[in-house]
Amino acid sequence: MSFMLSLNWQKAINGNSHDLPIYLLPNNKYLPYTRIIRFEDLKLEPKATLEAVLDFFDLEWDDSLMHTTANGVSESMIIRGNEVKDFDPAPVLRKRERYFSPFDYYRIELVTEEMYRPWGYKPQYYTDGKKYTKDEIRELFKKPFKCEEFNFVREQQLGAAKERENMYKALEERLSRPANITEDGEELVPIPWLKPKKEFMTGKLYE
Repeated sequence: MSFMLSLNWQKAINGNSHDLPIYLLPNNKYLPYTRIIRFEDLKLEPKATLEAVLDFFDLEWDDSLMHTTANGVSESMIIRGNEVKDFDPAPVLRKRERYFSPFDYYRIELVTEEMYRPWGYKPQYYTDGKKYTKDEIRELFKKPFKCEEFNFVREQQLGAAKERENMYKALEERLSRPANITEDGEELVPIPWLKPKKEFMTGKLYE
């Protein structure tokens, strides 16, 4: 399940996962040189975001940055039968009702909204602010996700069962402590958000 990457952030800090960390120790030597760039900013405000990136690295603008190219030639990709070229905003704007129900999104945001708050994200489904006990949250996650209702061959069923087992483990990690505290009790800080440059923006920041 795609949201496992966001629940599994602690392992990234210890180097035990391919997930990229979004929180670091305050004394991490790479922190001053590290920034978060949001996928939504890059897709919806590409020029404003890239201008901020160039400023950070002290580089100059080039119009080729606004296009997907290979060896200087315009290039596109075909993903699930759809052509994707340049900064197509469809991946941000497209709803995935086929795979996730509003209830699925609600419980995902319930356990992740605090984690992603430093980068300007606001819940789109968990909007009632209702507080749940840990046991109540566990019960919410026992219900099948919409994507689990598809018919699978046996190998896929086994894989899905393993993913659910991993989800429970990650959920327990998430419930055991705040997002900015390590297993050893050390406090982490969020990697700073590199916001799009306002003077190049065409709309409002994605929330």
